[in-house]
Amino acid sequence: MQSRTIAAGTSSGPGFRRPLSTLESWFALSSMTIWYTVEVEGPIDLDMLREALGCLRREHPVLAGRLVPGSARRADGLPELDLLVPGGSEAAVRQDRAGSVLADQAKELAFLDVVRNGDRSSVSFAVHHAIADGRLGSFWHARLWSHYTDLAEGRVPAAAPRPVPQAPEALLAERGFDAAPRPDRSRRAVPSDLPEQTAFVFARERVRLSTRTTELLKARARALGTTVHALVAGACVVAERRSMPLPDDVAADLFVDTPVDVRPRLRPPAQPWDVTNALGNSPGLVAARPDDDPAAVGAQLLGQLRDDVASGAVYRGILRFTELLCGDQPEIPRITTTNIGEVEPIRAPSGVRVHDFRGWTEFDGSAIAAYLAANQKDGPRGRFSSLYLVYTYGGRLSVEIGLPSGAEAARAHAAVLEALLAEVASDEG
Repeated sequence: MQSRTIAAGTSSGPGFRRPLSTLESWFALSSMTIWYTVEVEGPIDLDMLREALGCLRREHPVLAGRLVPGSARRADGLPELDLLVPGGSEAAVRQDRAGSVLADQAKELAFLDVVRNGDRSSVSFAVHHAIADGRLGSFWHARLWSHYTDLAEGRVPAAAPRPVPQAPEALLAERGFDAAPRPDRSRRAVPSDLPEQTAFVFARERVRLSTRTTELLKARARALGTTVHALVAGACVVAERRSMPLPDDVAADLFVDTPVDVRPRLRPPAQPWDVTNALGNSPGLVAARPDDDPAAVGAQLLGQLRDDVASGAVYRGILRFTELLCGDQPEIPRITTTNIGEVEPIRAPSGVRVHDFRGWTEFDGSAIAAYLAANQKDGPRGRFSSLYLVYTYGGRLSVEIGLPSGAEAARAHAAVLEALLAEVASDEG
């Protein structure tokens, strides 16, 4: 099928412009783009999908924005960019994955992509991470399908305009948070005798548990008085440790970053659309052996996360982002486990059946590597993260895995993680 682009109309209205914040600029550095994809069976009307996108842009005008050269000078080496709304260019519904997987931030911050295969379609909503974290992007994705369903069923979608979301630093400042220092667990970390990472070949895999295993995992979490994410994070740590070329009796230290949505924890709570990226962070530190119990490892991480929420450390991490990113830290493995939770069922018109949902991020890894090499003390050796994006849809838990060690290693790693999760979910785990 020949690829083509469908115009979705040009936004109009009063202009809005502000500099990107530090956290937003970090995502702009690599053009980081979050993808939400549903696999559907049944007819998809591209013109109607384009109209639904237009409704969403009118409801949330930031989606019609773009990034432009900024006037403010930055001292941290991150891009000097402003958010301009509206951006003056047309949004688009792509077909067949035409073009880059990254949003062209100088032109657009969100787009749709449709791939057809007989009576099935893969429909993706992609949004730039500078204007949305996983929670906000997931909210927008659900609204897009709600608008599409209203249009398909002959109703006019409700689309009252929302303000442009605030930067997280501005929102936290309004709520009285400051950038005071926080406890630094990294001072306790001991580097292991691991070979230097000489290449960065990013590869993705997915672990998708059955409905039965997902229910067992939830039941196990309840029985242990913990959370599903703690069990999953513990399994991710043990899988990472098993991949290390170290003797089995060595307890290797790992950093485990856990992003935390601070919106519901604020007083008063913030709505999804109030802030672009409400991603606080709990920087966990654990020592792991390959035969460790994932539940025990997860319990350590959960305790550290709760301490960081109670102390306010998760909020201050946003305000001291580049300092923490580029500071002097031990060269030990680092992973990120982020969880967008239970994804609500996608609302679809009669005759359209949703078979699957997937979420993931795409980014320019070379831009991140270059920035870290220029700004981290002694360069970025040993600092590339493995990424784990956790979510549940249709009663099935998924873990999207991104490893910096190539496709073959990613496939083997996914198999290990899936087996660990099955063990944890069982009565004997």
